[in-house]
Amino acid sequence: MLTERMSLALNDQLNAEFASSYAYLSRAAQFGTQSLPGLSHWFRTHAEEERAHAMKIFDYILARGGTVTLASVPAPPAPAVSPREAFADAFRTESEVSGAIDALAEVAVEEKDRATQVFLDWFVTEQVEEEALFSKLLTQINRIGDSEVGLFVFDQKLAERTTETPGAGA
Repeated sequence: MLTERMSLALNDQLNAEFASSYAYLSRAAQFGTQSLPGLSHWFRTHAEEERAHAMKIFDYILARGGTVTLASVPAPPAPAVSPREAFADAFRTESEVSGAIDALAEVAVEEKDRATQVFLDWFVTEQVEEEALFSKLLTQINRIGDSEVGLFVFDQKLAERTTETPGAGA
């Protein structure tokens, strides 16, 4: 059974994951309207991955006898001016999520909730991967600079991302 504090913290993260999904979906729409189908696909796929993370927490709360409390999803950020700004923003967001997951893991330690600690280990590892991925993509898009050909190739490469969400199952 989850303590009240642990349940509240997990619900906060659950809702933050839905908000991230919504923000990435907004980016997908933005790049879809800018005729950048690869970027649109990549952000849409990432939105689905964030939703899967939320559902993983959703299922865990229920499995531990907790109550899921869904909050309103805040409006996504204003559209980024450029793909570079979108990836810089996404990298900052993923860094913030890593901090939130670390804080959530600390609550599990303080609450002496070993099951939740083990559950959160997956998210800690996932965030290391997420930050590395966004850092790599940000570096690549920075190298492109103002090259239209570079952006075209980058867009084509991002279109290859699969929609499989590794480890997202409950």
